[in-house]
Amino acid sequence: MVEPLASNTFDKYFAPLTFKNVTVSWEEPGHLKVDIQAAGRYGFYYSSEMVGMGVEAPLTLLEATYAFRFKMNPQARIKETKHADLFWYGAGYSYAEYWGCVSWPLFRAYLDASTNHVYLVFDGKIQVSWGTGGVRSIWPFGEWIVDLGDESEFKDWKWIIIHIDPQDRCFRKIMVGDMEIPPPPGYDRFKPDLEGENVGKGVFVGKLTGVESTNAQFLIDDVYVYPTYWTPSAEKPPAEGAGFPSWLLWLLLLLGGGALTAAALKRRRKKPA
Repeated sequence: MVEPLASNTFDKYFAPLTFKNVTVSWEEPGHLKVDIQAAGRYGFYYSSEMVGMGVEAPLTLLEATYAFRFKMNPQARIKETKHADLFWYGAGYSYAEYWGCVSWPLFRAYLDASTNHVYLVFDGKIQVSWGTGGVRSIWPFGEWIVDLGDESEFKDWKWIIIHIDPQDRCFRKIMVGDMEIPPPPGYDRFKPDLEGENVGKGVFVGKLTGVESTNAQFLIDDVYVYPTYWTPSAEKPPAEGAGFPSWLLWLLLLLGGGALTAAALKRRRKKPA
């Protein structure tokens, strides 16, 4: 088993972080919980209040895997033309005085209230002209959206696996559970045309934009960076408390063996000459 270079398993409590309609908190037995309340638009400019996972993939590696577990808490909501950004990979929106956003996330997952489906969208852009608000896409294909299925399909933990090629500055493979995200036709990888963006920066949650949002709640846990292309052997982790500790098994075997030996000696002593 390959050992991770870095990890965040949220084992230590942290105080809740509250934005205008988003609360990021610690939940026992050690998960990060994001609670998004339905809300209207807050202002004319894009803004970002981001919470990173505290784990990045070093760009000096030849291969890297960024992995984390994700789980939705299904909720009732009105079917409407609103969505909630759940998590995103990369820097996210940054505010520049008067001229709005500088850069978008490399890609992001969002929940659409009209379908209750979760989507992964590659639509990152970069500011190219100060004073005019001009932007360009960082993806050669412009935009690509993949339907990950109904919210209810995420009621159990799913691994999100991202294979990074730091030297080529691209993503070789992205998996959500057992679904491999297909690149657009004509492409064999996700390679952004970057200007200072970092492909190893990792996942963020929090408040991403100033647009209207629907309600959503989800958990993140077990964020890892591996120095190779790694895929978990099982989609679901063992249930808490499940399994049998190996040291206890050995102890029982030793005690059982000792008891059998003592019984055999006792029978031998009782055997007539």
